[in-house]
Amino acid sequence: MTKVADTDQAVLDAPAQSAVNADSSGKGKHSHKRAPPDPIVSVTVPQNCLAALLLFAAKGDIRSYLNGLLLEVYPRHATLIATDGHMLGAARIRDQKTAGVLGPDTSIKQLLLKNEWLSDIKPSRKGAAKSVTFTIGAELPTKDAESDILRSITIWREGQARTVQAEVRRPLEWERTVPRRCSGVIAQFDPRFVARLGNVYAALYGIDKNRGLPIPVLIAHNGGAAALADFNDPDFFGVLMPMRGDVRDNNPLLTPPAWVFPDAAPVPEA
Repeated sequence: MTKVADTDQAVLDAPAQSAVNADSSGKGKHSHKRAPPDPIVSVTVPQNCLAALLLFAAKGDIRSYLNGLLLEVYPRHATLIATDGHMLGAARIRDQKTAGVLGPDTSIKQLLLKNEWLSDIKPSRKGAAKSVTFTIGAELPTKDAESDILRSITIWREGQARTVQAEVRRPLEWERTVPRRCSGVIAQFDPRFVARLGNVYAALYGIDKNRGLPIPVLIAHNGGAAALADFNDPDFFGVLMPMRGDVRDNNPLLTPPAWVFPDAAPVPEA
């Protein structure tokens, strides 16, 4: 299978940008001096990767930052994250040639790519290497110190371009959700979210989930803490929260109901 990283490419091709300082509220502090032009950053992502990540994103949540993808750009790679609060997906976009442009200690994060801008992106079938490019422009002028910081982004797909204004967010600390190591202690998960993992895998690899092909997503259980979902790709993973212990007031069955084997001797309770 083609890995996400095999077709990922992000190229940054303009002069370096002076960093924008941020205060504790997440708003940018802008100098009165005229800053040098921002770089033009082009991040090209496989269409299947985007379609898979969008399945992790919330729909119509009051927390607006969950309704889409979060884009982070670093000197050597970019990261895309999506979460609805129950599960999270993240992908690394490698092979950026940006070290001489952003500088080693500079990044662009986090830009909110809204669902509505990406709603028509569907997975392409296996072997069709389609991609979407995000060209990130300069920060737009703000009315005052309390205004949101916006960047112009042009979304290129199949020869068509759409320009939007993306919010530069105070970074969501999504890494805190990711376990450093799973314990292997068995957990229970909401079947809706487990089924969605299968849809994510089908989108990522461009396969028809209705053809009966195997969906080898592996879940690393972690007891009552967040679990990891392995999609057999080193640059794409998921996080799944377990079902709370108070959802049911009894434990799962360890034996079938008595009416299945009416002649069987009763099994003593532990």
